[in-house]
This record gives sequence, C-alpha cells and structure tokens, in this order.
Amino acid sequence: MSDFALVIYPEQKQEELPEGKFGKYFEGLMEIMHSMLKISEPEEEFEAVELYDNLKAYLIELPFNPVDTGKSCNSSKIGRFISKACAKVNMANCILPRGIPEICGFDGGIRNSFTGRYLYKALLISILDEIYTKRGTKISELDIAIVEGESGDELFSIITSLTPLVKYLTVLVNDNEAVEREINRIYTDTGLSVMMTGNLKSGCKNADLIINLGGIREAISGIKPKAVVLNYDNSGACNILGEYVLINGIEVSLPEETLARIGGLACKHFSKLELAEIILSHRVNMEDKIIANCMDFESMSGLSREFKKTGCRVTGFKGRHNIFKAEDIKNKI
Repeated sequence: MSDFALVIYPEQKQEELPEGKFGKYFEGLMEIMHSMLKISEPEEEFEAVELYDNLKAYLIELPFNPVDTGKSCNSSKIGRFISKACAKVNMANCILPRGIPEICGFDGGIRNSFTGRYLYKALLISILDEIYTKRGTKISELDIAIVEGESGDELFSIITSLTPLVKYLTVLVNDNEAVEREINRIYTDTGLSVMMTGNLKSGCKNADLIINLGGIREAISGIKPKAVVLNYDNSGACNILGEYVLINGIEVSLPEETLARIGGLACKHFSKLELAEIILSHRVNMEDKIIANCMDFESMSGLSREFKKTGCRVTGFKGRHNIFKAEDIKNKI
C-alpha cells in the first residue's frame, strides 16, 4: 500500500456586488486584488486520514477557491504552494481535481490521471455479473465479440479475464501476426477457441455482447437490437446511434465509512468513481500503471478483487445521454 495526497479547495463564494458604475469599479478592484494574491508557504501540518491499515490520504487544501479567482489565478505560485505542501507530507506528487489545471493552466508534474476509466475496464466481470449473471443469464451462453483497440496488452487482458467463463470468442483485429501468436498461446494454455476476423460488420452481427476497445467509432449496421456494447475506447464516451444498449461508463458506491473519513470537500471535487480508482490502486500499489495507462491482467484482477473486498459496488451505467440501472438493461435485452 502507498499513501497519497489529494488537493482540495473551499467552496465557491457568491459575492454580491453593488449596482451601477461603482459596482463595475468594485468588480475591477476585486480582479486586481485577485491578481495580486500572494500564496504563502503552507505552514500547517496536513492531517493524515487513515482509510485502511497502512493506507493514508493527505488532504491538501488550497487557501482560496481557484474558481473565484478565475483568469487571475497565479498558476506559478499555486504550483509552488502545492509542491511545498507535497514535500511537507513526503509525497512526490499530489492528485488534483479535474478542474484545477483547466482553470490555472499548470501541471507541474502533478498527477491527475485517475479518470475512473481504468477501473471501469478492470471491473469487466463485475459489470457482466450485474447485467447477466444476477438476472439468470449465463455468460458462457453469450456470443461475445471483442473489437481491438490500440493496445495489444489490453486486448489480451480482456481475453484472459473472460477465459474461465467462456469457451468461444470472436476477436476483430487487423492483420497482426503478434496478436495471432498470443491468441494461439492462450488456446494452447486454456483451450479457449478464438475466431479472428477483420470484418467489423460480420464479426458483430450475431454478438450478444460487444466489447469495444477502440475499433468502433461510427455506426455499424447489423448489430442486434438486443445486444449490449461496452465502450472501453480510451477516447471516452461515444453516442453512436442504434437500438442496442450502449454503455460508456459506470457509477459506483463506496462504503459510507470511507466517504466520511475522506470528507465532504474531497467528495465534492472528485467523483466516487475517481475516488474508488485512487484508493484501490494505491491500496494494491498499482497507481503507476494507471498513470502510464498500462493495462494488464494482473492489475485488472487486483483492482477487481479489492473493489469487492472493500465493499464497493457498481450502482449504475452511463449510456448515450443518461444514467440507468442493470434492471433497465434487462427490459431491453
């Protein structure tokens, strides 16, 4: 396990400005004051929140709200403040809420890689359990197609995860001897039969479940209306039209005790999915793989085990435009 630090900041204040010319003058004065804001060296000792045995989270609170300061935010001074705060808690880097770099325009080598998509991929089997197993459908009875993305390691990790549950898979890849050799090795080791094809339309037309690692980025005719498409494309959500169920991501829950310990500001600035990915990856020492976006079977299985062990749950799915539950999917498939 490895400790980590989160950067948080106070809630935005709503200031009422006087009306008329004086109001504009006052607003300009406030802008100048913000631009002259001096951020002193952090003096206080930041509290360590013990989330689990041997796992602590340090909450580094900025002395102001960067949304309040807007464009006048002094990025270099903020960067120095955070760097010094990290040094005080003996952290090489801190994890920032997603909005801060956009507002302040700095990164300073500060880690901000925990989007939740890595955990979304690692929880493949838990997702399938929610959609199928808990509702009486065996995963082994599904016709599953996997569409290759940019990473061969990611493809092999997904195939390896499914190996104990299925006997047959369709994999859609471009001609690639390295992929073929690895799939042949998987067949030799496990007996899993894999059909490889480069034709998206024919490879997907009979599939009950399509796992898209990046090859589907536009509408494909012929996908069954009752199919489920799990979109794992690293470019993020897609809104490809079709009657089938499209899943772009998940929502999760964490134990109330964990949320209470980490505090309201952290829960406001980081989503539950981001927090789950941050906490679990540091719990199993796999945060560097997320930062490098290096997916392998070991990290997938490690995060999945910890997710269940710590009492986290998949609570919803992100579709084209809305959030829905597993029971909503059952009504469609």
